[in-house]
Amino acid sequence: MGKRIGEVLLSGLILGLCLAIFSGCGRDEESERVDYYDIVSKVDTLFEEVSSGEVKGMLLGMQYYFGEPVQLWSEGDEVYLVRTDGSREKLIAIPQAAAMCCYLDGDGSIYCWERYAELAENGIPSVWKYDASGQEVCRVRMEEGIVPEDICQLSDGKILLLLRDRAAGALTLAELDARKGVVSRLNRVQLGQGITLGSIASGDKGVLFLEQGVEEGISEISLKDGKKGVFQSFKGSGYILGMHAEGMEIEDFRTGEDGSVEILWAEAGSGRGVLERLQMKKMDKTVLVMQDTYCKDPAWLKETLAQFNKNNEQYYVIYECPEPDCEMEFGQGIAVQIAAGKGPDILMGDALSFVDDLAGKGGMVDLAPYMAESGMKEDYFPSAFSYWRDEDKIYSVSICGTLSYQWLEGTALGMESRPEIEILLDALLAQKEDVSYMERQLASDVLLDLLEYSENCCGMLDWEKGLCDFRGELYAKMMLVANKYGDTWDNVMAGKADNYRKPVVVKLSVLDIYEYETLEEVEKQGGILLLNEDGAGYEAPGGMGGLFAINANSAHIEGAWEFISYMMSDQVQRTQRSPMRATSRAVCIAAVEEELRWLDRGNVEYRNDELYDSQGKLVYSRSRSWSREDITDEKAMEYISMRDKAVGGGSEEERRMKPVWQIIREESEAYFTGDKSIEEVADIITNRVQLYLDENQ
Repeated sequence: MGKRIGEVLLSGLILGLCLAIFSGCGRDEESERVDYYDIVSKVDTLFEEVSSGEVKGMLLGMQYYFGEPVQLWSEGDEVYLVRTDGSREKLIAIPQAAAMCCYLDGDGSIYCWERYAELAENGIPSVWKYDASGQEVCRVRMEEGIVPEDICQLSDGKILLLLRDRAAGALTLAELDARKGVVSRLNRVQLGQGITLGSIASGDKGVLFLEQGVEEGISEISLKDGKKGVFQSFKGSGYILGMHAEGMEIEDFRTGEDGSVEILWAEAGSGRGVLERLQMKKMDKTVLVMQDTYCKDPAWLKETLAQFNKNNEQYYVIYECPEPDCEMEFGQGIAVQIAAGKGPDILMGDALSFVDDLAGKGGMVDLAPYMAESGMKEDYFPSAFSYWRDEDKIYSVSICGTLSYQWLEGTALGMESRPEIEILLDALLAQKEDVSYMERQLASDVLLDLLEYSENCCGMLDWEKGLCDFRGELYAKMMLVANKYGDTWDNVMAGKADNYRKPVVVKLSVLDIYEYETLEEVEKQGGILLLNEDGAGYEAPGGMGGLFAINANSAHIEGAWEFISYMMSDQVQRTQRSPMRATSRAVCIAAVEEELRWLDRGNVEYRNDELYDSQGKLVYSRSRSWSREDITDEKAMEYISMRDKAVGGGSEEERRMKPVWQIIREESEAYFTGDKSIEEVADIITNRVQLYLDENQ
């Protein structure tokens, strides 16, 4: 399955999605016709909603029972089986039934556990089994911090539990042996971490796992070796799990041989239960392919795409993004395809970084004429058009931006004005307190930040003469500072770096009116502002991935522009998770004013910053709050003013420096890990950068 001759199954199988980049990108080629499919959803109500005044009892669960959707209800301690035709069958009595989640197995036994852990003895849930006569077979108490979330029976009769470790956030599978009264974890299978939600069901070759979260879709897991294979991915499709079942929870699901999926949803409070059928359907509109290498807000993007695809009569946009750890290969594949005259119609977000050298060289469409022709009159911040721009030519647009500026902790460094780089380095090296440099964790990030303190790598690189030299005392001091204030890549990935716990000597004001600190506030704290020309801060476009460009190879440029102009509209920008970061001035100002009114009503904004290591374990947490007293009218006005004059990212200079930064980042790591001396690293960097300069004169 996956990619077949003549067709690409969009999100039907993840293999098809990964190979889609090597297809004809939504256009008919002489050698091959490419057809696209998407997931369509149909919902049928099986159990009608019952008003709370008429309900006698509580919905305990909804499931497939011998292939038929049924519900389990309690009236007092009595448990009833309810079928779709309205018939009821009394089963058994279970103590405290209304507080339980229940599941009926093939021989009529019922398994149950507390609906909420707080209702359990000492907050530790148990799992019970009652036979068909109502006799308790066993009760198994969970380990502390372990909560049951789902249950299923396999074709061989085994009972599996889906458990969550509340401390680590991880989901695990376990087998319940009722005869021995024990629960044994299947630790070879890793189902997901953090906010991942899921359900389990019996599959042909093991257990099926329906995942809700970043990686939406169904996997089939072998219990013999724990290997996890994709049955059907929802990623890249126009379907969002739960988009047609608002306020309802997944109770059970099953799959068909034709790749179809059936999901049972129920609303515990009302008893309403629905059956949702998912099926692949060939697109009958002109398909526009949009690709990114990493999706930062998949739920919002899917909802936005679904709205466009529903309302547009001619075009249908599909979104393709690689699996985790495939970003580099996917991005390189995009660059290869575009260079060969193919590639996606639309590029989004991080994908643009793989084709930086095409900006202004015919690879991307100049959007300025389309903006003028369409009469786009909305008022935008400069960051909306700054990433790829050559004077009047605009090659990309952004619907959100991140405002930031840096300032030195003057008091900590014993300074009152912006120092020369040599003085700053000496002060940083002399710092005896255990502090961090701008909360950086990677030493290489600290190094690059220092090199950007002034132009041309603080005099170590001359583009006009095509010369460089990183072998002096200045660069050596930078390496010492970076090593002191940063950590190695391996330590950061393992969660061993702890710079985020320390006070910082270089601070960053960023994001929105809550994070933002006025220039007056900074100066009162003894801060030394590090602003750009005309007192401007810096604004990076894209934010949550809202950066777009059109491939000049596309056969549907008009359609691609129609989609991008839709994304730039106030209508879409208002729906962003953080509309205060919108590039539309009207949307941003309206969002700021709404926040001020909300604060005026006595509300307080709370934020909790959390950091997880590579294993998903929480290693740091910080809580902050702001009231109306903290967010003054003057602060809000200055925030808007700073966005109006902020210097945008993605300049030609940044693109020119990108290969140089990559060389420095790669080679400097050897010093931070202790494998090479500063002198050895400086020699290698000088030689590699000089070679790059020679080749690009």
